Amino acid sequence: MTGTDRTRWRALWAGVLGVLCLVGLAQLVGVRELYLAAAFCLAPIAGLLLNRPPRDVVVEVPELIRGTAGEPVRHAVGFRNSGTRTVPPCRVVLRSRGLSDAELWCPQLRPGERADAETIRTALARGIASTHEMRIVGTGLGGGYHPVETAVDGRIVVHPHVAEPLTSTTDDLGDDGRSLIKGGHEISGIRQWSPGDSRRGIHWRATARHDTLVVADREQPLADAFQALVVAEATDEQALARLAAGALVALRSGRPVHVVHVDGGRVGQAPTLTSTLLLDWVSALPAEGAGEELPDVEAVAALLPGRDVWVLSPAGRYREWLAALAARVQVVEVSA
Repeated sequence: MTGTDRTRWRALWAGVLGVLCLVGLAQLVGVRELYLAAAFCLAPIAGLLLNRPPRDVVVEVPELIRGTAGEPVRHAVGFRNSGTRTVPPCRVVLRSRGLSDAELWCPQLRPGERADAETIRTALARGIASTHEMRIVGTGLGGGYHPVETAVDGRIVVHPHVAEPLTSTTDDLGDDGRSLIKGGHEISGIRQWSPGDSRRGIHWRATARHDTLVVADREQPLADAFQALVVAEATDEQALARLAAGALVALRSGRPVHVVHVDGGRVGQAPTLTSTLLLDWVSALPAEGAGEELPDVEAVAALLPGRDVWVLSPAGRYREWLAALAARVQVVEVSA
């Protein structure tokens, strides 16, 4: 006999004893209202006897649910009767870390029968979870007295919310006529526009400066990598979302992407085969650090071979380590 069954039978016997006491007291004092109170007590007792706990209801959820923080997530839910008796209608409350709760209605199911439903939930916060918690409550007479609470395996991945991507490029020309532009090419110089030149090559700021159409001569495309380093715990969700968005922009434009996480002496590097794998990796970054120790600066710098590195680090911590890193790579920004 399970704990739920023992609680159910204890409540049943307590109710029966209460009814007998009320009836006996009514006979002794001759108060008719006590008979009415005893009659009211019979309803939950009947519910406990007639309405069995809905433990035969099996709730099925997808093996993987992905979403973006702040956005709606739609997924299917299945119900199946695994017992030998018909299960009356019941209410199912589904709780998953990172998602809003869902309340669903399971219809009456005969043995072996199943039903499907769909729910829309809101992704609340970045993170990864591996289980769903469920509370199944019968809706018949006395059904709320013995709900069934269980858990089912299922991976929930919530990506960072949509944000403006980080970028370290500029579209301005320096005094020597050389600069980086957002198009991803290096400008070797400027010259006056001539027939046959593409209008896309016109540099409008230099044109305004020289009061005539000016074309920017571009050399070979830059293969600058998007590089980012997350130090210890990722507590600044806005900065992390911008970092992820910048990495996606670079990945989709064909630029190399290097995103590294260091924490507690460990070094992790984001997979960059697909944008989904990259976002899954960012979603798994911990909100709490593993310790104050950090790995060797040289080993980390070797994973960041490009020119600029975005650094996301807790405010006021690891200053010496970050200073040593800045001596080896160009730190674009340190976010708290």
